[in-house]
Amino acid sequence: MGKSEGVKSNKSILYISVFAVILVLAGFSVFYNWDKAPSTRSNTNSNTYTPQPAGETPPGKVWSAEHGHWHDI
Repeated sequence: MGKSEGVKSNKSILYISVFAVILVLAGFSVFYNWDKAPSTRSNTNSNTYTPQPAGETPPGKVWSAEHGHWHDI
């Protein structure tokens, strides 16, 4: 085994080791922050509507209960 083959082998081991460490750190990060991540599932079936404000409807507007504001007609 020549000197250049040993250097190539060491570089390969180094690259694989660095990749493995990054992969393990990413896995721990996901595992420990899983409960802190915002959940999109809880908001998908949310049927909360904002009631129309009291008073007259502005001219050329319609109330959007889903969005909670006035829209142009």
